[in-house]
Amino acid sequence: METVGRQRLYERWVVKESWRLRAEALPLLAGLDPDRLAGTAEGLLGDAELDALWDHACRCVAQGLLPVINGEDDPEAWRIRPFDAFRWAAVSRVHVPEGLAALLDFIDRTVKKPGAGSAPAGPGQPFAPGEDDRVRVLGAALALLAADPGRCVDGNGRACASRMAQLISEKGAFWFGDQVVKLQEPDIRALLERWLATVPPGSSQ
Repeated sequence: METVGRQRLYERWVVKESWRLRAEALPLLAGLDPDRLAGTAEGLLGDAELDALWDHACRCVAQGLLPVINGEDDPEAWRIRPFDAFRWAAVSRVHVPEGLAALLDFIDRTVKKPGAGSAPAGPGQPFAPGEDDRVRVLGAALALLAADPGRCVDGNGRACASRMAQLISEKGAFWFGDQVVKLQEPDIRALLERWLATVPPGSSQ
């Protein structure tokens, strides 16, 4: 898979709330397209590396080292949050493709950093107030870049925070449904500008 196609694959999957552990998370961690695997007769069978990773994942679930959402279900139906899969892979020294690791790390770092005016997270409170809103907005921005990059760039072909903020504000119901996102368009633009500013000079956005 070429680099651009691989990056689009990761952008499409990283915004999902959860992945099926065996059929989606493990292939993604191995740099494979879960949809293509699902369309083959073998699925994941016959791939020694993925089978070994699946055995390791099952042991980790049994030991409480890999948090699945629905541990009471059949193992084939287990689901996991992308961040949990990413953290588990890092601890297990599983080589995660660079593009996927960068996207997950990008959002993970945003989750951990309270924004201006928000209170620090306390014991038992994983995110500071407003953190979930920022994650949703970043997910929407990634989805926009993957689905319609032409509307997200300026005249120089660089990702434009103001354009994306306007699109997210206009089409917020598509991503957020009935959930109230407290970030207004200027806040969304500032958030995107802050992270776009971290792109190294000379890199394509």
